[in-house]
Amino acid sequence: MAKLPKFTLTHNEKKDRWDLTKDGASRPTTTFATKAEATKVPRSRRLSARPADR
Repeated sequence: MAKLPKFTLTHNEKKDRWDLTKDGASRPTTTFATKAEATKVPRSRRLSARPADR
């Protein structure tokens, strides 16, 4: 199985935003205005509901 990259979400108080940084990198990969926006699972990535065993 492939090894997944690790990311860290931190609050940047100087710029008042949330930075998502790949572990080992010095610059943020993505920035978000709110923590809720940063932790929201995109609709395309959600697991579909599976029906109960038949």
